[in-house]
Amino acid sequence: MVFRSVVSFIFTVIILLPCASGNQGHLSIADSGLLVLTKPGTLEFMVIRCGDKVAFKKGFSDSYTEVIIERISSDTLFFRNGMIHTGRILAFSLWHGNHKYDIDLSTWVFVIPPPDVYGSTPLLNVFCSWIGKHCNSDGSYDVMKWEYYHSSITAGHDTTHWNFLKFDMLRVLYLQFTAMYERKFPGNISLEVGGGYQVRLDIGSVPFTYYGENPFYPFSGPLLIAGVKFYGLSRLIRYVYMEPQVIYKYVYFKDDWYEDPSESTSIFQDQYRNVAGATINFGFQKISTGMVVDMAFGVGFKYTQIHQVCYYYKEPQSGLSYYNAEHTPVTKDEDVWYPLINLSVKLGFGF
Repeated sequence: MVFRSVVSFIFTVIILLPCASGNQGHLSIADSGLLVLTKPGTLEFMVIRCGDKVAFKKGFSDSYTEVIIERISSDTLFFRNGMIHTGRILAFSLWHGNHKYDIDLSTWVFVIPPPDVYGSTPLLNVFCSWIGKHCNSDGSYDVMKWEYYHSSITAGHDTTHWNFLKFDMLRVLYLQFTAMYERKFPGNISLEVGGGYQVRLDIGSVPFTYYGENPFYPFSGPLLIAGVKFYGLSRLIRYVYMEPQVIYKYVYFKDDWYEDPSESTSIFQDQYRNVAGATINFGFQKISTGMVVDMAFGVGFKYTQIHQVCYYYKEPQSGLSYYNAEHTPVTKDEDVWYPLINLSVKLGFGF
């Protein structure tokens, strides 16, 4: 009998020890069960965890019983020397920190959350925001609806990583070194922003063109990119997204020859370009063990404002010439619209 009592005591200590530690109210979700209190038809909710202090009335008693929750199993709260089923609670109060919340159980209900929210605080918050609009007056809800919603919000993501840092491999071919940060939000939306720098490739005299600022032209300067991703609406295409995206860059070169094939001249000049563009991208993003692969294709347009400061020019027939007798620079300005095709392959990681 003594041996059985000792074994029973040790087993009880092992079960309850995580909840009875000094971090009451601050244990991780994975340490114990949990319950959600919500007000049906609203977005209001409160989470009950192991270690929380609560008070309740049951039966015909007029007095409250104050306890510290040591374990939560399904819809039953366990505490020292007792337990209570939520269906028997007539009045309820919950302490979060030093603040006491009196819960009106005529308008609030207890909800048992699904197992997939344990261990993921962001996903628990998503569930709590969702359940108020979708639970019944007795706290029940359609599990299939939650699984569908859960599937849609985690499209292209996992439930652990909601932040992603990625690097665009294809832009390196254009000597553009960029990093992109993506933040996932509840629902099927995420915000992606980034920036970088285009470095100069000096290969001497190059043809004049309105249509690009790529490695064949000696431009350098910063660029910024931003977009909003809308992920798939069904499980079959949940990793596919559409992204309206904008890009801005300021690139320039100084003291270089620039060929103008239309006039058969080479112009020694400084040139500055403000480039703003917009595309609609369609892409595919997949997460595996925290690593990200993001591929996209898009079409759109660009607006380029070109400012040239021309010092002198060179013609095959007459050689070097100045634009005027004073040998002062001449400025030229152009505004150009043209189509834009966007290709990207981004690799990165989640955190």
